[in-house]
Amino acid sequence: MRPPSLQQLSVDPELAVLRALDVAMDMAVAVLMLFHPSGDDPEAEHCQSHQVAHRIINDAHRLRRALAEYQNALDLERATAGSAFPF
Repeated sequence: MRPPSLQQLSVDPELAVLRALDVAMDMAVAVLMLFHPSGDDPEAEHCQSHQVAHRIINDAHRLRRALAEYQNALDLERATAGSAFPF
């Protein structure tokens, strides 16, 4: 998700909270990857915390794509609404 502009925030204030969520996910993924790196360690693959950490990482990537799609949808809706001739 790209940082919203001040104009976007004035029209769609929910983007501020969604951006904060995106930044928090970046930090969480970085820490989880640090403590649970992917690799060829067969013991780690059987560790429940390792499996859950990688599930969280995968879910964060999916959520990040959804946040970007939401922001793009808002942009498209604003552009479409702004170009419509009201008469």
